[in-house]
Amino acid sequence: MRDVELTALTGSPARLEDLAGTLARAGSALSDTCTGMGRVAGALAGQRSGAVDEARSAITAVRSEAELARDVLSAAASALRAHAGDLADHQEAALRAILRRDVAHRELVAAELDEAAAWRTGADPTHPQQADAVRMAWDARQRASQARSEITAAEHAWRVARDGKEADSHRAAVALVGLARVEVVRLAAAAGADLATFGASWPQGTALAGLLSTVSTTTGRDARAAARQDLVDALVAAGDDPGLWAAFWRTATPGELYLALGGTVDDDELASALRTGTAAWAASATEPELHAFGRAVVDDLDESVLGLDERSRLAALLLAPAMPPATFIGAADAWSDRRGRLGATDVEIADAAPLSEAIADGLSGRPEAALEYFARGGEDELARRVDAWFGQSPLDGWHDGGTAITGLFAAAVAGGTRDASTVGHQRQAALLASHVTTALVTGRGLLTVPTTVSDEASRHLAQAYEPYFVSFDDNVRTDAGPSDPGVLGRVPLADTTTAATTWSDTLQPRLDPVALCTVIGVTSRSDTTAGYWLGSTDPYLDQMAVEATRQGVGDGDPDAVAASAVKDVSVVAGATTSDVITVARRREARDLATIGAFSTAASVGTIGARPAVSAAAAGGGVLLPSLLTDHVGPAREEVLAAEHELRERTVGRLRDSMADELVEQGASAQEIADATVRIDPDSTTMRDTFAGHFGTTSLAGRRLGESP
Repeated sequence: MRDVELTALTGSPARLEDLAGTLARAGSALSDTCTGMGRVAGALAGQRSGAVDEARSAITAVRSEAELARDVLSAAASALRAHAGDLADHQEAALRAILRRDVAHRELVAAELDEAAAWRTGADPTHPQQADAVRMAWDARQRASQARSEITAAEHAWRVARDGKEADSHRAAVALVGLARVEVVRLAAAAGADLATFGASWPQGTALAGLLSTVSTTTGRDARAAARQDLVDALVAAGDDPGLWAAFWRTATPGELYLALGGTVDDDELASALRTGTAAWAASATEPELHAFGRAVVDDLDESVLGLDERSRLAALLLAPAMPPATFIGAADAWSDRRGRLGATDVEIADAAPLSEAIADGLSGRPEAALEYFARGGEDELARRVDAWFGQSPLDGWHDGGTAITGLFAAAVAGGTRDASTVGHQRQAALLASHVTTALVTGRGLLTVPTTVSDEASRHLAQAYEPYFVSFDDNVRTDAGPSDPGVLGRVPLADTTTAATTWSDTLQPRLDPVALCTVIGVTSRSDTTAGYWLGSTDPYLDQMAVEATRQGVGDGDPDAVAASAVKDVSVVAGATTSDVITVARRREARDLATIGAFSTAASVGTIGARPAVSAAAAGGGVLLPSLLTDHVGPAREEVLAAEHELRERTVGRLRDSMADELVEQGASAQEIADATVRIDPDSTTMRDTFAGHFGTTSLAGRRLGESP
């Protein structure tokens, strides 16, 4: 109801107070209910059963809803009570102004009458006060002027009271409208916002979203630049208000943000604001909302390659590390869909790399979520996602040298190989490792493009395969051929039939032997990266030392366990040296190609000559072999020379760990010596055990009669 000019202001503070009291009492009743549910939950705290867990979960959910409703009612009561007080103050001020005006109006009427009477007195020569008539008229006129000023001031005071009432009413209405948006209140409450002041954030967020359209529709370079700067300033000023960002992302889309900001991606304040804002919104969003937002971040990039690099870097800012896992799963789903479609170009893959790396980084910190992403939908879906991430590398490599995507792989494996991992998760992780091993070295896999892999990527891969060292011997047999991806299952810790022999705790993957050795070889080309691989075998050797010395193992088992461990690690040790032979073979192939070209030219030059003296014949057996430098021979000698050092490292570590375990068990020095006497790097048994796989995976091999 609108107020009538210069009358009492409408509204009933008493009714508002009554309503506020009703809401407060309802909130108090809910508070008592929450307290009661807390006592019930406390009584169930020490009990364990499926029914109790269900009851506890239900109580927690209902209590959360009741607490939210209590807080909303309390905030609404506070808003109404505050408005009732403000309304009463404004109504009182308006009444005082009305009374003041009435008094001034009466004084004006009286002054005007007195002035008229004074002029009549002056016109009457017989009146005894004729001489004072002019003074009396002037005095009356002065009083009339003062009365008119007082009327004006009173009317202004009334309008101030009315305007104050309208402003306070608007603020209260905004707050109460905001509190009526249940889903938004839930966001704000979960993020710790003050519900009493939350409502005003909603229109601010909506207005901020409206600036996106303003920028996008502004024409003229200068005008658009100014509008874009206004938008950047507003985004920076938004802070971490969860209500504001909830309203913003309820109204705006990532695509609209990309269009409005264009190439504005190098502003540090803007980058911080976007990370802060999306994290503030995401802190209390539901999983479906988070997943949908993650998908939109990728899907809204559109198909145009023009400007894709800038849009990708801007999109990466929306995926702050603090975002919940569902956001990254949604983004990863959309990304693998995008990469899997026909027509994805090398330029697109390269320009969108910043976003790829942001998604991978986000999932890398959440192992369970990383595994969930790859494993959902069965093996066919897993294979498709593996190809999208590990089988399609930019021609010039990843910006970070593959650090992010290898971190994603290591995290996903960790999500399925931890102590508490279920058999199902172990199977998923093993299947993932099996597929990734092949994808890394096939087609456009990460390790096939002619770029350098980062040291950190090498470390990630060594970490990823660490749970599977126990099956390296099983996967790299001398009679093993190419392997299709799959799961081996649990493998024995030693080649023995003794009943006491144990099996691996973790399900093992089926790994293609050539692909596996290539992965290790390519990622261990420096002393640092080779050290990552060799260092990652130390915990495995320590674990096998525990197995070899555990109580209850039969007399023959310690040697069998030790031999099995040495075989597994020799696969890694040999593969770390394989690049020496690989490089030598490439050099010989290059030399041979050069000689072949020379031979062909010589053959052309001798057309018509007698066959016995043709250059082709000479090149085949007499002239050209002397031009071919032997690169492989010296390389092979270098690798075989390193074998002793690597065997000493492996067997020595195992022997020392076994001795440490026996000391812990209280064994005597003689008992320790007897138990480890055969774990000798220079013994024939250990030389032969280590040499088998080392000769194969190092590519050095051995000629007849050569001893390890």
